[in-house]
Amino acid sequence: MNKAFIAVLACALGCCLSLTSATADDSAAAKGNKKKAGQRGAVQMVMNKIKAAELTAEQQAKYDQLAEGLKKELATIRAAGLTNEINKQRNQLTAKLRKENASRKEILAAVSETFSEDVVALINKATKANADFRKAAYGLLTDEQLAKLPEETQKQISTALKPKNQGKGKNKGNGQKKRKGNKKAEAAN
Repeated sequence: MNKAFIAVLACALGCCLSLTSATADDSAAAKGNKKKAGQRGAVQMVMNKIKAAELTAEQQAKYDQLAEGLKKELATIRAAGLTNEINKQRNQLTAKLRKENASRKEILAAVSETFSEDVVALINKATKANADFRKAAYGLLTDEQLAKLPEETQKQISTALKPKNQGKGKNKGNGQKKRKGNKKAEAAN
């Protein structure tokens, strides 16, 4: 009887331990899911902005395809060495400089001084990937859908879709100033 009692007790104890372990794993998985949800970044932010536009099924499929492409590209960049710790340090640095009213050039210079060339290249690559994603996602919207969005969002989207050097000065974008004797500039015009 003692052996049977001990066996039942051991079995019950084993079940309790396995349930406790499974519950701990479930809570850890739930925390992991929250972490993944927070890591969606640009994908979720853009979707929140354009939600009111009511994407068609075709637009949603294209958006999902763009989002997957971004996720793969960012995963490659992270694998190359852009860690969460580096992003955290960069975000803290830029936040501090913004409080001090630093210009964009000053912030970029501080980032370049703080991190190695390789890390700065990865940061720039990730920033470009996010910007390209936003531009492509915003480009899916029709004029009617844009009109459904709040005015501030419309301004942000039009800024994102505007070509880089548009409206920033005379002869911007071709790299040539029109001077007497400048044959390249004269040929371009």
